[in-house]
Amino acid sequence: MTPSLTPKIMGWLESNCGPTYKISRLVGGRNNLLWSVESQANTKYVIKSYGFDGRDRLDREWSFLSRLKSCGVSSVPHPILCDIPGRLALFSFLPGKKLSASSISLKNIANASSFIGKVARVDADGLPEAKDAHSSLEGHVKSIEGRVDALEMASCSRPCKDEFRYFVANELRPFWEHTKRRINLFHDFRHWDSMRYFLSPSDFGFHNILHSEGGLKFLDFEYAGRDDLAKLLSDFRLCPQIKVKKNHTEIFCRNIINDLELDNGFEKRLEILTTLGRTKWVCIVLNVFLLEKNRRISNATGSKREVMESSKLNSAKDLLSVFRAEETPAWMS
Repeated sequence: MTPSLTPKIMGWLESNCGPTYKISRLVGGRNNLLWSVESQANTKYVIKSYGFDGRDRLDREWSFLSRLKSCGVSSVPHPILCDIPGRLALFSFLPGKKLSASSISLKNIANASSFIGKVARVDADGLPEAKDAHSSLEGHVKSIEGRVDALEMASCSRPCKDEFRYFVANELRPFWEHTKRRINLFHDFRHWDSMRYFLSPSDFGFHNILHSEGGLKFLDFEYAGRDDLAKLLSDFRLCPQIKVKKNHTEIFCRNIINDLELDNGFEKRLEILTTLGRTKWVCIVLNVFLLEKNRRISNATGSKREVMESSKLNSAKDLLSVFRAEETPAWMS
């Protein structure tokens, strides 16, 4: 499968890669189609197609990487050419492989937290807010409520005895309602009064990191922008892809807290967002049940809808069991 390249991208390739450049599909993207391009001089590039609904993701990633380039932050793809109408972008190629959960070392954790510190020190003025950034506790609660509501709506069109419909009604919704009762909106909102925005990759974890001889390389910044780093840290704790050991996640968080000048409410926000985020991450795993998300993921991965839904429902069940175990004292009270 070869990409449908726009004249703008084609012109650059013909001018810079020679007439016999090679294009091959890359595996791994869940939201996008990826291809590697090898020039006659053996220089490699990556073409990223953001798809039918990808303008926002393209804008965020391009502006983020352009800002890092201007500030000399390395270990990320170099932005080369952007075609917004065509939803395409061309980047430098970064070599490396993803680490398994068991192979992530303390050195890797230190390098990852150091990268976040460097990014956070970059001037974010003029850049958009990160995807799903909220300046209030109420904003986070409403956002997750919207995710649960969307899954409930999707489940209503399915048969009464459908497993997904049962899980949303009898497992996910009760867990979310219990979580909301644990959060005091009239008391805990004050921890957002002193919140500071930093430049943030937002979606950050070892699923978006490559390891090479030259160190760690960082990829995929489609949700990046100005954000509360407490959200990034809570997501790093909870993200089920390439799950990091608990003691390593806490070292990662502590490194960043010690490295940056954060506000007094930061650690309390991190605690609250971790509590709220458990429901959010179960919802994210179940995104394949939402029609538009399913279409995007299916286009990027080539997987059939039924296969994706069965796999992700099982993953969501397992994840919710883990999250319940983490909150056993509160859940049982």
